[in-house]
Amino acid sequence: MRRLTRKRKLLDTGYQMGLDEGFAHVMNLRGIEHLSPEECPACYA
Repeated sequence: MRRLTRKRKLLDTGYQMGLDEGFAHVMNLRGIEHLSPEECPACYA
């Protein structure tokens, strides 16, 4: 349940930034490298 909550939180954050970024956050949760620090500062904070 905790994992789903974390995923939901990241999804919400991603969708606030834009659909593409939201999708990228989903990919990141699956362990896929997706964006550079410049493109997605939140992922590297």
